[in-house]
Amino acid sequence: MRQGDKEILRVVATFADLDQADGRTLSLAAMPDLPSPDELINPLADITLPGVTVADRVECRVTQPPGWLRGQPSGDPSMTFWMRFADGREPDLLSLPFLADAAYPAVMELGEFPSATIELTIHLRNRPAPGWLACQITTRRLTGGFHEEDCDIWDSRGTLVAQSRQLAILH
Repeated sequence: MRQGDKEILRVVATFADLDQADGRTLSLAAMPDLPSPDELINPLADITLPGVTVADRVECRVTQPPGWLRGQPSGDPSMTFWMRFADGREPDLLSLPFLADAAYPAVMELGEFPSATIELTIHLRNRPAPGWLACQITTRRLTGGFHEEDCDIWDSRGTLVAQSRQLAILH
């Protein structure tokens, strides 16, 4: 995509048929151990974020409100939570790239925001089962204003359905 004479977006995609994937399967990372979504809170339920419509489309449930939202970032740029579409739509393969990028950046727990995506890679591993999605997002490095964000998503069966890695820059 170009804006004037400047390239502002480039998309590269590789496709595979998940039904034909019959090789060995091994996961060395476990799904986060989260209480039931019914036992957790939606920290953005009563908050209006002007210009941020993702919060209207996606519901996240966490054990406690994030520190950045209370004005006290925790210093731990990682989070685990449940996620689903706010309107009850079930997740599918086409929605997983959106959902992998829908949560607020974990780097906000370092007191750093806003953040803008420079590069995003998403691996779709399996078709998601209906229900809530368990998510784990981690930032391990912040260098010169750039940070990475890794996101793993498991479905209601405990199957890893998507992974993403994002390179972003702080504003």
